[in-house]
Amino acid sequence: MPLKKKKSTDPDAAWRSFTRQLQKKFSNLSKDIRKLDSKSSRGTIHRLRVLSRRVRAMLAALKAEPQKNRLKSTEKSVKKLTRLLSPIRSLDVSAKLLEDHLSKVPASERRPLRDAISALRRQQRKARRGLAKDSRRLQAALKPVPLDRWEDPDAGRRFLPALRRRLRAARSRAARALRDYRGAPDMHRLHEFRIALKKYRYLLEIHAEALRRAE
Repeated sequence: MPLKKKKSTDPDAAWRSFTRQLQKKFSNLSKDIRKLDSKSSRGTIHRLRVLSRRVRAMLAALKAEPQKNRLKSTEKSVKKLTRLLSPIRSLDVSAKLLEDHLSKVPASERRPLRDAISALRRQQRKARRGLAKDSRRLQAALKPVPLDRWEDPDAGRRFLPALRRRLRAARSRAARALRDYRGAPDMHRLHEFRIALKKYRYLLEIHAEALRRAE
């Protein structure tokens, strides 16, 4: 039985698929920012932080484009959002871990843990207090990526090769970070490996999604 010929990917279709996905995620990000306030749940904070990281990964995939300077303002605003939400997310995770651990500690030893949880909750409330104001400021600064006016007939031809180069570079960085951690294990190197692996995973997902929807 003859082997099936491998289907080639239309680079222009992959580019269109990518730009549609970026515009969709950016639209979701803009809508979700409006919902941020002092009562935002752990789930909302986590979801929006992850979405901001994914949008940043997609914007980074456009770094090879001649018109990349048009992305700087958007990229800066999305990065500010990630940085705004990251410490709040860290407090949420720490508080949840302590809350889950509380029931496993003998009753006579729970008071210090309760005090720590109370202190973390105060920090959570304080960190969330300015969310509504900060989110309005960020939303005003968040300009959509003008991909609908990205008039460049060669964009599709450049996109996949550039994305694959970034993918290979991200994989190398993740592998190097893992070697560094294995060579001298500590929390800092573990964190560096987690970040590198996450960036590689986001690029893998971007690549797979662009190809899948281009078929």
